Amino acid sequence: MNHCVYVLMLLALPEIVFSQNTSPTLTAGPFVGAVTTTSAKVWIGYQGSGPFTVTLRDRADNNITSPTATSKIGDRDGDTSMILDFSGLKAGHSYQVAYSLMAKNAPVCSFTAQTEAPVRDMNFLFGSCAYMTTGFLKIVFPGAEVRIFRHMTNTKSDFMVWLGDNIYY
Repeated sequence: MNHCVYVLMLLALPEIVFSQNTSPTLTAGPFVGAVTTTSAKVWIGYQGSGPFTVTLRDRADNNITSPTATSKIGDRDGDTSMILDFSGLKAGHSYQVAYSLMAKNAPVCSFTAQTEAPVRDMNFLFGSCAYMTTGFLKIVFPGAEVRIFRHMTNTKSDFMVWLGDNIYY
């Protein structure tokens, strides 16, 4: 009977040791999402638990803005993805994302809130199927793999949407 108790204690030991609170470490981001004249979304990924804060610093007047809403999802390994919504921003002002995990060489993330300019037409560029030739076909179709990229470079657009296959052989 005593041996069973010892075995159960040994099996539970790793769970007790590895489930201790660890200070958070940045694993991805921060990344800026949708930005309007008065709001912005920021995404950040981290591992661990404990105190963690993200704020925006207005570069013009040094005001600090805290998130108005936060949503996060985590797994049992301690990886957490967090989306922060900020509102009440000033149009045309530049903001820097500040977070409590900022180390000496931490990534710096900043953005500028949109100005209240009138909506203008936008040009979309769509692309797909970057066919990369190999072997004998490379002799028959030299340069075929870069043809689409040349066309995209020469086409004026505001942003690009890649559809379908990225690259296929």
